Amino acid sequence: MKILLVDDEPHILNALKRIFRGQSWEIVTAGSADEALLVLQNQKPELIITDYKMPGKDGLALARETLQVHPNLKIFLLSGTLCADEIPAELRLKLKLFSKPWNTEQLIAAIQEVEKAHS
Repeated sequence: MKILLVDDEPHILNALKRIFRGQSWEIVTAGSADEALLVLQNQKPELIITDYKMPGKDGLALARETLQVHPNLKIFLLSGTLCADEIPAELRLKLKLFSKPWNTEQLIAAIQEVEKAHS
């Protein structure tokens, strides 16, 4: 399974890549929502894991634009400030929210659920 990680902070991307080391997943990264949209043109990830708060387009804007083109793509949103009630209704059922600091076991279990669904 291919996962696109999106965060403007390189140390977060590196931490996630370390956490996922040893899994069978192919990891691609982007440092912004705009870069992620470009990556999506060439790559076909089954899952996007994105930060909410980024300069320029935030994670919700990325999700909204992505889901218009790829309506069945799974998207996990990582946030230290956003609560589920703040996610617009049209995105609420399409996104899975993880609060920072995230629980690694729960994050990996959620990814494995997406992987099983694509098998």
